[in-house]
Amino acid sequence: MYAIKESGALSLRIPHEGPVHNHSHDQDSDTLATHWFDTLVFCEVNEKRTSDECKLVEDLEFIVGGVKVDEVAQITNAAAYLNKNICVNVVIPKEAVVHVKSLDGGDEGTESMEKVELSIDVSVKRPDISRAKGSCSISHVIWQSH
Repeated sequence: MYAIKESGALSLRIPHEGPVHNHSHDQDSDTLATHWFDTLVFCEVNEKRTSDECKLVEDLEFIVGGVKVDEVAQITNAAAYLNKNICVNVVIPKEAVVHVKSLDGGDEGTESMEKVELSIDVSVKRPDISRAKGSCSISHVIWQSH
């Protein structure tokens, strides 16, 4: 993604890829994102840009599982390029929820499965971000599920 404020939101759905949970999801706590996901990391492109470029920690707004993220922290002990830290940890809000969708097994007698996804919307907050100065970017997303 390369974006400025006018670009609007980038919408993602991150799949749960951990072991299958062996219980029903009748309780509200079972749909909380932290029940399924541990970590979200977003990294930007690794290119030389100006000092007035987009800063992931300050200039992006993250909505995770329908809840605005209040805690985004620069990762300083890994993923640096040209002496610039390029990744941030996006803390999953406690109230964030996942989408749980039942998938039909298809054949008679085949068990149905669940597909669990975490919705994420990312948008640029700072109005003076420009392509010339260094638009906001996301090169990849890393997540850990359990």
